[in-house]
Amino acid sequence: MTASEQVDVDGLAELVRGCEDVRARLVLVTDAEGQWRLYHGEVLLDAPDLDTGGEETWLYPAVAFVARRLRGWVVADLLRGKPANIDRFRVFADQQWTHAAADDLHGNQAWTGRTTPWPRTEWTIRRDSTDYRNYGVLVGDTSHPSFLTFDQAVSSFLCRRPHDSRITVDQLWRVIQPRRGAWFRKVTVAPDRLTVDLEGDDLDDVVLELSEPAGSWRLQVEGADSYDFDLPEGLRAESLLIAHRGGKWLDMRHFPAAPYGSARDTSVVWEQPELELELLLADGEGPRLECKREIPKGDPRTRKKMLKTVAAFASQPGGGTILFGIEDDNLEIVGLAEDQSADEQQRQIVDMIRKNLEPAPACHPRVIKHNYKRIIAVDVPGGNQPCAYREGERLEFYVRRGSSSIFASYREIEEGFRLHPGTV
Repeated sequence: MTASEQVDVDGLAELVRGCEDVRARLVLVTDAEGQWRLYHGEVLLDAPDLDTGGEETWLYPAVAFVARRLRGWVVADLLRGKPANIDRFRVFADQQWTHAAADDLHGNQAWTGRTTPWPRTEWTIRRDSTDYRNYGVLVGDTSHPSFLTFDQAVSSFLCRRPHDSRITVDQLWRVIQPRRGAWFRKVTVAPDRLTVDLEGDDLDDVVLELSEPAGSWRLQVEGADSYDFDLPEGLRAESLLIAHRGGKWLDMRHFPAAPYGSARDTSVVWEQPELELELLLADGEGPRLECKREIPKGDPRTRKKMLKTVAAFASQPGGGTILFGIEDDNLEIVGLAEDQSADEQQRQIVDMIRKNLEPAPACHPRVIKHNYKRIIAVDVPGGNQPCAYREGERLEFYVRRGSSSIFASYREIEEGFRLHPGTV
């Protein structure tokens, strides 16, 4: 993702107004006067292949979730702070900011609960982070579900992730525009080559480039097809695969295939899993990687050491990854004992996390085989809200400093709750 750029909200509104219709998902809440106000609006300018469900309305006493195809001019008026009539709702949206942040994201890049197979540009306008109300339990009827908290309902409605307490929404607006000129449908990493399955609506003059510290290789694109890069010595760490034209990138992948702690990039297929493990270990333990020889069992001190690292990863942007089956002092790949099945070992890790951390992060364990040795990698997503380790009646917060997980300071804890009110 490139660094955010600031764009004028009026210019963004004109872009939306130019669309005959758009797909919108709106979260509405009532104010003190009983008027419906926009809490969050997600707008897709052109995404027919993105599953966002059909038209629907979830209505609760003080909260409503509305999914509709709307005229572009209706959403443009809301972006400018003008009220609009949407079915039974008279919706008010304050124009708090004159500028929006614009971010370019590559294909299969996860960002605040959304992933798309193709690259996209997203414009976001942040909401006042202090604006929080407790709406209590949301009880649905036969047409829509019930939720324990407002945040869980938002997660389910926007991200199709029911009861995922790791998803928070701090934007007033999120406008998404696909960029499908050229994009990678699949990238296959083999021991001696890299294969790109390229798709796109405009592939004229597109160049495919694989760049690594020792050099780069380029292929001229001749249409939607599969393209091979021969790699006699295998894929090197910090390689960059990029499609570009006229000095502008269209899609890209950076290796290792996915950032620590994130959901796996489903477009990247590793035909040699050992290579991914070597790339993960290339820089050793640090702010986003922790290694453990074995899964902690009886010793509560060993278990707590692992869990406080998970809490630290979950509380920082980008999260982190824990590798089980790796000596932490010299990074020797020793593998896990196979007296239990891999499924049992993964469940054991996830159960420890769920029972001891609040809120429990949605970890993603997976098995990596290396020379017939079993390694379990646990990817911990992070950055959405503070995560605590429960020690009896006490909640302990941790941060990552280098390769250590240490107690968070009062200032760091206060800052975490200021950015994410109503959590934990």
